[in-house]
Amino acid sequence: MEQEDQLTNLAPCTADLCPTCRTLGTTTPSSVITGFGRLDDIKARGRCPVCHVAYFAIRNHQLNRPREERDPTHDAFTLVPQDNGTFEGSQHGNGCICRLVVRVDSGSYPSSKPICTISHFRPGEEPRFDAEPGRDLSVADVSELRSWLQQCENEHDQCRVSYDLPPLLVIDVESMCLVEASSPRYFALSYVWGTAEVFKTLQSNVDDLRQAGALERLGETIPLLIRDAVLLVQRLGERYLWVDSLCIVQDDDKAKHSLIGRMDAIYAKAVCTIIAHGSADASCSLPGLREETRQPYRVTAQGGDGVFVSSSPHYSTCPSVYDTRGWTFQEQILSRRRLIFGADQVFFSCQSQTAGDRCENLPSSPADASTMYGPIQFMDQHGAAVGILPNLNPDLTGAGDLGRAKRAILELSRLDSGTGDGQQHQQLRWNALHAYTSAVTAYSSRRLSYPSDILNAFLGILLSLERSSGFTRKSSVYGLLPKYIRHNLHWFSQTGARRAGWPSWSWAGWDSEIFWVERENPQKLEYQIKDTFIFDRGRILKIPEDEIAVLAGTGDPGTQPDIPIDRQASLLALSNKSPIIAFKAAVADPDTLRVSPHPIRIRQIRIWTHSWEICGHMHEVYGYSTELVKNLLPRCRLVYLSRNSQPCVFHMYRGECAGSCYALVVDPGEDGQQNGFATRVGIAQICDNNWRVTPTHEEFVALV
Repeated sequence: MEQEDQLTNLAPCTADLCPTCRTLGTTTPSSVITGFGRLDDIKARGRCPVCHVAYFAIRNHQLNRPREERDPTHDAFTLVPQDNGTFEGSQHGNGCICRLVVRVDSGSYPSSKPICTISHFRPGEEPRFDAEPGRDLSVADVSELRSWLQQCENEHDQCRVSYDLPPLLVIDVESMCLVEASSPRYFALSYVWGTAEVFKTLQSNVDDLRQAGALERLGETIPLLIRDAVLLVQRLGERYLWVDSLCIVQDDDKAKHSLIGRMDAIYAKAVCTIIAHGSADASCSLPGLREETRQPYRVTAQGGDGVFVSSSPHYSTCPSVYDTRGWTFQEQILSRRRLIFGADQVFFSCQSQTAGDRCENLPSSPADASTMYGPIQFMDQHGAAVGILPNLNPDLTGAGDLGRAKRAILELSRLDSGTGDGQQHQQLRWNALHAYTSAVTAYSSRRLSYPSDILNAFLGILLSLERSSGFTRKSSVYGLLPKYIRHNLHWFSQTGARRAGWPSWSWAGWDSEIFWVERENPQKLEYQIKDTFIFDRGRILKIPEDEIAVLAGTGDPGTQPDIPIDRQASLLALSNKSPIIAFKAAVADPDTLRVSPHPIRIRQIRIWTHSWEICGHMHEVYGYSTELVKNLLPRCRLVYLSRNSQPCVFHMYRGECAGSCYALVVDPGEDGQQNGFATRVGIAQICDNNWRVTPTHEEFVALV
C-alpha cells in the first residue's frame, strides 16, 4: 500500500525513471548521488531514459579516449544535479525533473571527472541542435569552423595583433612544399610529438623539401596528425601552415634558438592555431576531420514527459595528453585564435572578451553555456595584444584562485611603468606578479621530453609578461623576474626532486609542481635580504631592489658587492659552470634551530628549537631517506628571507604570536663551508617569537 502511494505521488515526468533517477528532482543542486553504479549496472537499467543516455554518453567518451593509461572498466559513476535556475517553481511541484540538468562524473568525489551533462526538455521546448537534419555528428563541419574564423576576423578588433617577424619557413599546402614567406597569412599547429616517429626538416633535406610536391611524395613518412592539419588548411581555403618539426631546421642550432625566442610572436601572429587536444601523439588523426575518428557526442532519449539530451563536456574539463606536456602550454596561451580539436568535438576560442568559446555541440542548458569558458587576453603597455589565457589552472590550492589569476592577466593590459599614481601602479605590479606565479604553477606540473627545455618552453610566456610589465627582453634570470627577485625566491616544490643542470635557487632547477607563498598579497612580506647579485658566466649583475635590473654589463660604480676580492674571484670562477645568486642576510647560528622530520609524519620536515620544541615547518614534502635524515638535514642552515605579521600556524589561535618569518633552508656542504657556496633545499615558515630569540649573524650568502 505504501509503495502504491509513492508511485501515485510521483511527478508525471519521473514515471519512466528508475528508482535511483527518480530522486533527482528532490536532490539539492550540486549534491552528489554516489550510487549511480558502474557502466554495466547503468546499461542494465536501459529502460530508464536517464540511464540510457548516460550509458551511451559514457561509452562514447571512453571510445574517444582509447589511450588513457588506467582501465576504466571498474569506474563507478556519480550524478551531480546542477543549479540552472529552474529548481524553484517546477511544473509538477516537488520531485519534478522538467528542465533538469545533471552532470555524470567518473571516479570518486571530489576528484571525479565530468563525462557529460544530461538535460531534460519539456514537450515543445526541445532545442534544435543541427543546422541541417541528418548531419553526421561524428565528422566536423569544416564550413562551420570557417564561419567561426570569419566572424572573429570581421567583428573582433581585439583579436587583431601586429607583430614584426623575419621571413618564416612555412608549408605551402597548395604546392605541398616548404617556402620562405614574408608576413604570410598562416595557420599554426600545436600538438604532442609523443613516441611517434616524427619526420624533421634538417640541413641535409631542407633544399629537397622546398621542391614542389616534396611533402606529397613523402606520403605516410609525414605523421598522420600533420597530414590532417594540411588537409584542414586546404579545406578551409587557406594556403600556409606552420609546424615546428618541418618549419624549424632541427639541426641548425642558431636558427632554432632564434625561433624558440620568438614563439610568443609566431603563435600570436598566426591567423589561428590548430590545437590537437584530443590526439595523444603525432601518429593520431585530428578527431572528427576524417570518418570514424570520433564517436558522436550527443545522445537523446524520449521519456519523462519530454526528451533527455546529453552534452559533451568542455575540453578543458577532460584533461588529455596535450594538457600534460610543457611546450603546448605557451602555444595555447599565446595564440590569438584557436581551433581546438577535442576528443568529442571542435571548439573555437579567441581573444574577444565577449565571444567566449564556440563549439559544434550547441549548449543544451544554461549550465553548459560556452561563455563560462571565455578566454582572457593581455596586451602590452602600448595596448597591442600579445597573448591569451584561455583555461589556466593556476594551482591546486583552491578553485577560487582561478578567477584571481585570470583577472591578474587581464589587468596586465593596464600596466604601464610610466603612468598612474604610486598606489595604483604598485597594485598593478603585484597583479603582474600574480599572473607570473599562476603561469609558473600551471606550467611546472607538465612534462618535458628533454629537461633542458624547462625555460625554452616557457620563454614565450616570460617575454609576454615582461613586455607587458615594461621589462626588457633580457630581463628574466633563469626563470625569475629581477624586478621581483626577492619575492621570486618564495617558492616551494611539491617534492624534493631536483632537475640536473639548473641552479637550486630557481624553480627551473626542480622537477616538481611549484607553488608560492603569499601569492595573494605579496605586500604582506617584509623582505630581509639586501644587496642582491647574480654571478653568471664571469659577470656580476646587480639586482636593484626597486628598479628594473641592468643586465647588459653596464651600470653605476655601485654594482660591485662589498665582499673581499678573493671571494668575488671564486664566485666569478664558479659562475662559468653554474649561475649563483648572492645576497646579504641574517643566518641562524649553528645548533640554535634544528631541521628534522616529524616523528610520526616522517615525510614532513619540522623546525625545532634547541630544546626540541616545534617552532616551524618546511613547505616541501620529502620522501624519507637515511641520507636525508642522517647527513643532509642536520647540517642545513636557515637564512632569513622575510617576515609578515600574520601569526604562524602553530600559534594562530593563541593570540601570543608576533608573526611568522620565511627562511631558506640551505645546505652548506659536508664540510660546513662548501667553498663558500650553499645549495637551496627548501623554504621554511618559522614562528617569529622563536626567530627573535635565535642568535644570528649577517652573512653574504651565495647559492648555486
